[in-house]
Amino acid sequence: MPPFPQPPAGDRTEAGSDRPPANDSRPPAGDYRTLDLMATSASSLPDAIEAALTRAAGLVGPVDWFELRDLRGTVEDGHVGRWQVGVRIGYREAPAPAPAGRNPPLPWPVEGE
Repeated sequence: MPPFPQPPAGDRTEAGSDRPPANDSRPPAGDYRTLDLMATSASSLPDAIEAALTRAAGLVGPVDWFELRDLRGTVEDGHVGRWQVGVRIGYREAPAPAPAGRNPPLPWPVEGE
């Protein structure tokens, strides 16, 4: 699993920590949308989170962050049967399309210009 991204220098962090303050619920800087999903796994908690991230990527494209909002599971014969997670996933919004009636610039020269 890749390491967690480091916050930019001067970002809002607790003293001596790379993590934002516990009461700071803001996502990293930028324009983001969020998507709440539930996912399960019979093998592990990380696999349940990965299932949610994979599903989100299939719905909205690349995702940037997640927040574990809910954690549940089933018990079978005294052991964990399935892990269930509720995850809030953050992703960047796609750029807005050009306004109606205006064409975006062409990537090649146009005759007569």
